[in-house]
Amino acid sequence: MKLGYHLNITQTQKLIMTPELRQAINILQLTTLELNNFIEKQLLENPLLDTSDEIQHTISEVSEEGEKFDIDWQEYFADGSDLGYSQQREIK
Repeated sequence: MKLGYHLNITQTQKLIMTPELRQAINILQLTTLELNNFIEKQLLENPLLDTSDEIQHTISEVSEEGEKFDIDWQEYFADGSDLGYSQQREIK
């Protein structure tokens, strides 16, 4: 009869749906209009929440601009400095 000690390690992964996670999933699925309505509702229901006029003004400006904001991606990525590498120069 052989006696001995054995140690087994198992790794498991679980996803626990906490109330915060459920709320985050629901909020991420909202459209801009639905999100604005949700925020307004939360501000009315909870007296401790507050928003500054500057933030509201910025949010309204961004939503009004919509498609006016256009980026020239060729120019943006031209130097490659934001991609984590620098261009090598030829040594003569």
